[in-house]
Amino acid sequence: MGIGYAKSRYEVEKILICPLVADLTSAADVGTFDFSENITITELGIIISTTVAADTTAPVVAIKEGATELATLTVPDGSAAKDVVKTTTITYPNNISSGDTLTFNVKTAANDSGTAAGQGYIYIKYKERFYQAA
Repeated sequence: MGIGYAKSRYEVEKILICPLVADLTSAADVGTFDFSENITITELGIIISTTVAADTTAPVVAIKEGATELATLTVPDGSAAKDVVKTTTITYPNNISSGDTLTFNVKTAANDSGTAAGQGYIYIKYKERFYQAA
């Protein structure tokens, strides 16, 4: 018989911000993180640092674990510096285990009738997983 933990007491929500700027005009991986704890992702977002110009095709950012895409987020045209765009629609189960690698990605590049623009910092909110259901 094991000892159980009350999830609400021990699972504290945390934020991880990718320290590399995501250029929303180029589809590419932005950064990867190897986790040393078991987590569940609750939100994907981006903090805009340069206004988004994408009236033709809005940029899409994503997070992936290996080849599995866990969430995508469309960044609206005109999102201004300091805006936060976010989603809590995450593919479940999204339990990331210690040793797994999470990739922050610009899935679709911004396209504009003029000059496409936009940059920001992708982030996730997550909770540590201490509790394992029997």
